[in-house]
Amino acid sequence: MKPEKVPFKPTARNFSSFRNIATFSLPQNIYDDIAPPSAFETIYKHENSSSGIDHQKKKINRPFQYGDASLSLYVFQKLKWKRGRFSSGMKYGVWYGALEEETSRLEILYHLLKQSKELFQNPKISDPQIVHQRVMLKAQCRASRLVDLTKMPSIHAKLTDDNYVFCYSMGERAMRENMDAFFSPSARVSGGTCTPIFNPDTIQKDEIIYYFDFIVHRDMRVKYKKSQIEALTIPSQWNI
Repeated sequence: MKPEKVPFKPTARNFSSFRNIATFSLPQNIYDDIAPPSAFETIYKHENSSSGIDHQKKKINRPFQYGDASLSLYVFQKLKWKRGRFSSGMKYGVWYGALEEETSRLEILYHLLKQSKELFQNPKISDPQIVHQRVMLKAQCRASRLVDLTKMPSIHAKLTDDNYVFCYSMGERAMRENMDAFFSPSARVSGGTCTPIFNPDTIQKDEIIYYFDFIVHRDMRVKYKKSQIEALTIPSQWNI
């Protein structure tokens, strides 16, 4: 079946979606690859004067000057568009998530293993393992026009193929017809459901729920290390 022939029957759905993205434990100066340390002060002055942020205010009073408070909506910014299953990365951005945490983790692990295998083949890399540091986000989503592709078994093979041509066409059609999101079968997890989102307004809120590491060894063994974020009880006598 050609993409334009797939019956789109959009419905309204509220759902939670899990997305994990790369993170780093150690801070890094964002200009260290383009300028020497001696130039940082001049760069900072230019950045402050051109950013539109009032740096005279205390940091705690600045957050809402930075625009969208979402943690992961950067994928919709043109300079951040990336190639994925439903986008070539040239025309629009897509927010990729999954209904299940495990699906979110294993979908990215597949790609990280391929990446690690290539890195280990580099003679300059002698480390016995590669650590991929990630953060898991949970987003609350509200779609008014969602198409559930999991209910169309006749196209599942094309939706999970490593050749993305069919999926590119489906994504482009979603954009043309103002679809908010798809439910699509996972290519890496049997029974898993991915949630490619095309409209940023679909994401009502996202939050970090934990950090984790994939530790990949040269023989492709993988270890998983999770750092849970826990709430602390503040003593009532603090009166804060």
